[in-house]
Amino acid sequence: MDGPRQPAAEGSGRDADPASISPRERLAAAYRATRYHVCDSPLGPFLIRCGERSPEVAALLTDEPVGQWAFVTAENPGSVPLGRAANAERMRQLRAAVEALGFRHYPGRGEGIGGDWPAEASLLILGIPEAEAVALGRQFAQLAILTGSRHEPARLVWLDSPGYGVASGGAGA
Repeated sequence: MDGPRQPAAEGSGRDADPASISPRERLAAAYRATRYHVCDSPLGPFLIRCGERSPEVAALLTDEPVGQWAFVTAENPGSVPLGRAANAERMRQLRAAVEALGFRHYPGRGEGIGGDWPAEASLLILGIPEAEAVALGRQFAQLAILTGSRHEPARLVWLDSPGYGVASGGAGA
């Protein structure tokens, strides 16, 4: 997920003064504004947006017994930038973990619209129940993941809550 350096989302209902917006709200706005690119899939490349349903993901889930998915990175844990080699190793470990669990996955990247944070390599993981996706995100020290199901819009799930997260949709997050 992209880090905390992104601007607040429009329509947040908060004053434009940066001092009036909490760090969590800024981070949530950055995550919601991020473009989640699936770079290579049988359907070709496509984009997932928080708060929107993805017909491409729905089509890819057709043969999955569980109609859920997640978009997860292992890069920059806790939104703390790491070097290229460390991030590459973390992504190798994430791919190995997903493969060991037996889930189909496709490479992607999360790219913030502000350009202040580097794009993060990620995986679109198909057929993964949300609880397992949350566990993966936590294993790799992420603050949030993007998740969804075949017929519902993508939503942000925070990983810092004992109940495993507060789900956030698009503009209402």
